Amino acid sequence: MGEIKEIFTQEISDDIVRDDINDLEIKKEAIQLDIKDKIQELLKAERLAVLGEFSARINHDLRNPLSIIKNSTSMIKERNLSLEQKVQQCDTIERAIFRITHQIEDVLDFVELQNLEIKPCFVSQIITNAWSEIRLPKNKTELHMTYDKDVTIDCDQEQIKIAFKNILLNAVQAMNYQGKIDITIAEVANQVQIEIEDNGPGILEDVLPKIFDPLFTTKQTGTGLGLSSCNNIIKSHRGKISVNTEIDRGTRFTIDLPMNPYQVFSKFTQK
Repeated sequence: MGEIKEIFTQEISDDIVRDDINDLEIKKEAIQLDIKDKIQELLKAERLAVLGEFSARINHDLRNPLSIIKNSTSMIKERNLSLEQKVQQCDTIERAIFRITHQIEDVLDFVELQNLEIKPCFVSQIITNAWSEIRLPKNKTELHMTYDKDVTIDCDQEQIKIAFKNILLNAVQAMNYQGKIDITIAEVANQVQIEIEDNGPGILEDVLPKIFDPLFTTKQTGTGLGLSSCNNIIKSHRGKISVNTEIDRGTRFTIDLPMNPYQVFSKFTQK
């Protein structure tokens, strides 16, 4: 009887443990969703706060490249231009189109709220994809990437790609499309640290505290939303971004991302 009672007690105990684990799984999923919702609410409030101010600026910023396209198109159609002159006008049109496209992408990246699609992704591949999308005229920037092993993180690949793309594009433009970008990827504890360093002119001391502020820009054609969107994306993945700079030596952005940003109660779910 004692042995039967012990087995029966053990079965009850096992059932209780399984029930507790199931309850923790349910709570874990609920907390994960709640964290995502809270972050999205905060980011939405920040976006709405700047839309009114930005609407007037974007209207002004788009007029100039549209006028350039219109004038260059008229010249090609109405004047007897040489082949070389036509190519020059086409290059002018291409630069104007890039300027418009970049401005619109900045706006959409900042304004649009998307549900994060979290899945395991290779960090190096996201950076490679981001770099491949930066197609600038006369871009002579070299990119070097270093890592001990190909680290994976749970993230929204498209969103993180946008963040990397904004930082890389910012570096390329700061170096006037000619220079070197060094990227290092390292696993630190349960986080991934990505350092993106350029050899450009650096950031002025009075400008540095404002670079992540919405609508702040030092560029004549900038929207002031690129680095702000980058900051928001990193925050939505429960990461952080910092920057160090030296005048005439370059700038280094450091991004720390948790490998599992929404994982909770992991000690109860590991087998």
